Amino acid sequence: MAKTKRDGYRVVHGGPRVRSTSVGINMTQEVWCPSPVGCVKLNCDAALTSDSYGVWGSSAWFKWSGDWLGVWMEASGIGRGSCEKACGSCVREKQVYGRMEIEVKGNSGIYGNKRVGDRQELWKIGRRVSKSEREMESLGTMLKHLDDLYPLLKLKMEANRAVKQIPLQPHWSFCYTVLHKVSRSFALVIQQLGPHIRDNVCVYYLVLRALDTVEDDPSIPTDVKVPILKTFHQHLYERDWHFSCGTKEDKKLMNQFHHVSTAFLELGKGCQEVIEEITQRMGAGMAKFICKEVETIDDYDEYCHYVSGLVGLGLSKLFHDSGLEDLAPESLSNTMGLLLEKMHIIRDYPEDIEEKTESRMFWPREIWSKYVNKLEDLKYEENSSKAVKCLNDMVTNSLIHVEDCLKYMSSLRDPAILRFCAIPQIVAIGTLALCYNNVEVFRSIVKMRRGLTAKVFDRTRTMSDVYGAFYEFSCILRSKVDKDDPNSTITLSRLDAIQKTCLHSGALNRRKSYMLDNESKHGPLVLFILLSVLGIIISKFVSRLAK
Repeated sequence: MAKTKRDGYRVVHGGPRVRSTSVGINMTQEVWCPSPVGCVKLNCDAALTSDSYGVWGSSAWFKWSGDWLGVWMEASGIGRGSCEKACGSCVREKQVYGRMEIEVKGNSGIYGNKRVGDRQELWKIGRRVSKSEREMESLGTMLKHLDDLYPLLKLKMEANRAVKQIPLQPHWSFCYTVLHKVSRSFALVIQQLGPHIRDNVCVYYLVLRALDTVEDDPSIPTDVKVPILKTFHQHLYERDWHFSCGTKEDKKLMNQFHHVSTAFLELGKGCQEVIEEITQRMGAGMAKFICKEVETIDDYDEYCHYVSGLVGLGLSKLFHDSGLEDLAPESLSNTMGLLLEKMHIIRDYPEDIEEKTESRMFWPREIWSKYVNKLEDLKYEENSSKAVKCLNDMVTNSLIHVEDCLKYMSSLRDPAILRFCAIPQIVAIGTLALCYNNVEVFRSIVKMRRGLTAKVFDRTRTMSDVYGAFYEFSCILRSKVDKDDPNSTITLSRLDAIQKTCLHSGALNRRKSYMLDNESKHGPLVLFILLSVLGIIISKFVSRLAK
């Protein structure tokens, strides 16, 4: 058998059968091809199965059309009937294909004569999905939630309107264009702010996004990364400074950072001082945790403070500098960032565990060590019960910040600033509700469906809407609490406190439900538009098949 080359994987035309048998059977016409373009993540322990033949080979395979993707492993001496651990020396190179990234690591627990993981994971994780299939999947979701369509259309129109409002000056045009690329959701909430504060927040976000790109790039050696993080705030005043790192749109941001610096230098003095101060403090904190693991819950809170809590502090100062808001207490500003960051750390487990070393993961050892010996053990199917208990512990920890977040938002006076602050927080509590007691968090990224997110954008106008949304999502989370969970008493206590705060607001009877709407007042219009969209998608799908 030919060995895997570094400049490309073996391409196997034919692929495995749909049945759950050993991946590595019925493959023919082996040829070499250059590395394809794109990105697919494949976790070999979730994708490989073997019911009688052991695990074969030493190369990744896929059908050239992209319909199938998997990995062939070397399992020398492991044959029929063996249950020995294989995959001691798996393919370690990264190749790109589709939208995810192939990265197969050694010692991942592949066993001969034993099915490992769910066979459907091969479709979910490793299969390249065509645009037509994605459109049909989205259509299926809309058919289940017809009332999502109207908010989705409104959100799309709002996004188009925001793009048309991008300024013409080259540096500002770059800032708002790249903002839409690196974070469409934040771009929308930023651009609905008033003109006297919108530019300040846009530059603030891009500066901190650039700083985060440096911290997150594993290719930068520590002795290079740490000094850059500590001195990043000084480069804001250098019109020609840039540093190449990151990927995709983040790399574009870093390569053309001089546009951000130019925009920064046009801001008011007070705003510049706020951005510089927060950048300096955040960079120093990030540098600290480059060389420090998150061991305790206090470490966890400290890390979240540096990378997100400080963002909240800076925003409060920018709001105050604009004259639109009073200066909020630092403790409340900090907690706004902590809730968001903890949601992201929980949700992003499957991505982070594949891309980062354990020392660069931010689940605190104080929590996960109660359930497993290594953090990566949570992803294995045999540890699902322990993983879910650990997950629930993490979500329960994040709930402690909700009451202070509600207190912060209730003090805001400007409606646009309230929307800007509230929409991400509602998405955070909604995502935590989806993640709680959900083993899929360890298999793939769990997110709110697009239609539900569109409803959050559409229906978040006042503090009454915020209280209602938090109450509703806390009810959903509460319904998932298992009384046998070791942290259920604490979880229920924190949910009770959140719901009590929302009930005492007196606002719960003046809003529509996000999750419980079965009928839309726009029903006929929605159905007409949906049928039109369905006709367009089907015609495109048929025309592609004909080709």
